[in-house]
Amino acid sequence: MATSDTELLQDIEQVIGGMGMSLVSMNQQVVNGRLQVSVVVHKPGGVNLDDCANVHRTVQPRLSLRTGRRDISMEVSSPGIGRKLKEPAEYGPFVGSSIKVLPRDGDWFSARLVSCSNDGIELERDGTRTRMSFDEITVSRLDDAV
Repeated sequence: MATSDTELLQDIEQVIGGMGMSLVSMNQQVVNGRLQVSVVVHKPGGVNLDDCANVHRTVQPRLSLRTGRRDISMEVSSPGIGRKLKEPAEYGPFVGSSIKVLPRDGDWFSARLVSCSNDGIELERDGTRTRMSFDEITVSRLDDAV
């Protein structure tokens, strides 16, 4: 049974959410006729090897069912220290975490990610909250110093 990319992403996101984790990103591509899927998951306190193995065991059969493919190669990982946050949707799982931000008109700074929406993020630094649109951000990443 073939399914749209959006439906598949929502389904996998829901399954991983039911496991107490958040889906940070999922990429898929066909290489030499084989579907290769890369899944990045997050949970407060960190993701360990057992978490990755559980996601793999739970999600791979679901992918096979939803895509109608048996030739799936799947990799599951944690976001890693210092991960760049590339897409607006990637900020959500890290609300409450410390991130480093390089604004278009300034220097790097660290702040706690308070919230995120489709148009920007809210940060708290030294007791002050600031709102930034994604257009104002050159690069942001998880703060590995915390």
